[in-house]
Amino acid sequence: MGGVLARSAGASPTLQASPTADSVQVRALGADSVTTRPGTTVTLRFRLTNASDTEQTVALSLDLPNRWRALTRADSVTLGPGERRLQLASVAVPAGISSGPRRLRLRAQPGGAATVTAWVPVVQRARLQVQGMPRRSAAGRPYDATVVVANDGNAPVRYTLSATADPPASVSLRDPADSLAPGAQKRVRLTIETESVERTREQEVTVRSRLTPWDTTLTARATVELVPFGVSSGILYHMLRINIQV
Repeated sequence: MGGVLARSAGASPTLQASPTADSVQVRALGADSVTTRPGTTVTLRFRLTNASDTEQTVALSLDLPNRWRALTRADSVTLGPGERRLQLASVAVPAGISSGPRRLRLRAQPGGAATVTAWVPVVQRARLQVQGMPRRSAAGRPYDATVVVANDGNAPVRYTLSATADPPASVSLRDPADSLAPGAQKRVRLTIETESVERTREQEVTVRSRLTPWDTTLTARATVELVPFGVSSGILYHMLRINIQV
């Protein structure tokens, strides 16, 4: 074992041991591989062992794939002769990453290293929302909303939108079909051409998104209160008169 020469005033020279490559051993505890999902956190367990008969101080570091982020600090650690210590390493898994294996490694410098393989499975996850729907609208006039379809999974998907209204109305979608890469989203304009009504009533709009090749259909619903056009105009005219007089 190598060493460094140390001298203090009035004392004889002594030899202090310095760490060597095999002084501190690193071993992963549990299985050699773990399964983790995009956007989650994985905690790895390692055992550090000082295989020498002297105290050893080593620097710890985590080797991670691109965009993976360590949540726990891996600084230096001091181990007594023959001491064993549990070392935890929490890692944030990026959202939207593709499926497949990734290698995570804890290193002790000087010393050994241990590797754990993190398996990322295929995740099929998407969202469908209707946003910007007015609470009230004059019957006989069109109103608009926005459909948001998002791919929160880690595999590409193609969507096809359709929409209906109850009571029935003409419903149109701009660009109702497209492909989404992992982590991407699309905003689509939705327009409803309403019919006249004699009394106030509620209209429900249903939007569906067919996802391929996932063989899945998402559904989102929103409601709007349809007001007879004359009543809606009268309310607006009355409010304008009040504002002008004030």
